Order: sequence, then C-alpha cells, then structure tokens
Amino acid sequence: NATEGALGGDGDVAVHLPGTRAKDELGDLSRSFSRLLRGLRDYTLYLKTLGSKLNHELRTPLAVVRSSLENLQAGGSRSEEEIWLARARQGVDRLAGIVTALGAATRVEQAIATATDEDVDLGALVSGMADAYAAVHSDRHIDADVPGDEVAMRGSADLLAQMLDKLVENAVDYTPPEGHIRLTVSREGDVARLAVANEGSRLPAGAEEQIFDSLVGTRGETEQGPHLGLGLYIVRLIAAHHGGEVAARNLRGDAGVEFVVSLPIARAAA
Repeated sequence: NATEGALGGDGDVAVHLPGTRAKDELGDLSRSFSRLLRGLRDYTLYLKTLGSKLNHELRTPLAVVRSSLENLQAGGSRSEEEIWLARARQGVDRLAGIVTALGAATRVEQAIATATDEDVDLGALVSGMADAYAAVHSDRHIDADVPGDEVAMRGSADLLAQMLDKLVENAVDYTPPEGHIRLTVSREGDVARLAVANEGSRLPAGAEEQIFDSLVGTRGETEQGPHLGLGLYIVRLIAAHHGGEVAARNLRGDAGVEFVVSLPIARAAA
C-alpha cells in the first residue's frame, strides 16, 4: 500500500516506507524500494527545477554579452570598443563554462555506471593526492593526516580520486590565500572517513543538505565563473556508488567548513 501511494498526484515522491528496520526479506525489500524512490525523487526534483536554475545561471552572462554588443553597435572610441569586446568574451567564456560543467556531471554518471571495483588503500590515495594539491595550489597550505596502517576498501580508485578533486576544488575556492586546507582519513569500526576542512568560509543556515543537490551553489553574486553547485553533487553521486554518504558542517568558532565522506570498509575484499 505504501509503495502504491508513494507517487502523489502532483508528482511528489514519498521515500519513507514501513518496515525498513526489519532484519528479514521484507525489510530488505522495503530498503530497496526506499533507495529506488529516493533516487526517483531526486531526479524528479532535478527535472522540475532545471529550467529555473539554468535561467538564473544564464541570465547574467547573456546580459553581459548583449549589453556589450549593443555598446559596440552604438560606436565609440577604439579603447571603449576593446573594453566591450573583452566583456563580451568574458560572457561567452562563462556560458562555455556552464555547458562544460553540465557535461562533467553527465560524464561522471556514465563513469559510475561502468566502473569496476578494485582494492583501494584510501589513506595512500589521499596522501599521494595531497602532495599534488600542495604543489598546484602553492598559495594555500594543504596537508594530510592519514593513519599509518592501510585503510583498505573495495571501490573505484578513479572515482574516489575525482570525488577528492571536487572536495579540494571547493575548499580552494573558499579558502583565502595562505589559508589552511586539511585532508584527514580515519577509521571507525567498519567505516572509513575522509574529511576535507578549510578555513575562511561558513555554510549558510539550512544549507547542509541542499548543497549536495544538483545545480545548487552557495557562492555570492560577486564570484567569477559558473557556480552551478555540480561539484558537490558529483561528490554525493560517487559516495553513494560506494555505499557511503557525505555530510557538511561548520567548524566551531567560525573556523571554517568541513566535509566528511563516510565509506563502508565492509566492501573490502576478504
């Protein structure tokens, strides 16, 4: 009865079914249907809001290009024409960046669908990538804290690396020059935790869950470039593929923000 009534007349999807805590076959079935309905709800919401979100993102660069072309048509000095041409190019570049960002999410979804699992030492993966991040972003202080013992799990090393890329990219965007970014790997029972903390930012009230939705961003209007919020959406996709989840929280004393990905070690090969 709950499954039959999960889809409302207005298209809303109810994802909570009874019996999900039961430790029998009906409990397994209820949990499977709940996961299916959750994915259906997220995708339905994505489709419902896609038009308005794209309209919001595209409006500014289109206005920049239009006004620049209108000023060029009106004529002016050589120096003024160069200014308007530069502005038009900036608008076109931003439009191209939006299209590229949308394509990136699609490519990751395709990669997830065809990914093959392997044995991965999460600590070694993070440690090696942290050295590369520190070299690329030399104006930030990036370090890693990983356990000496192997943190073995079963998953896709390529996808986990992409997930870490997105978390670090997000941290770099919000960390001021000479600010600190810390990557931490820990193990708690059968769960491996990957945390990325950065200085210089704070999550708006109520944004802890929404920022992982597709096309949701928290950057201000003065930020340069497209900010569709797809990076953290990709993080959630990859975490879910590995049977994990991701959460965000503000650090105490407004010290910054921390993103924590929890991944089951139970997927590791016996």
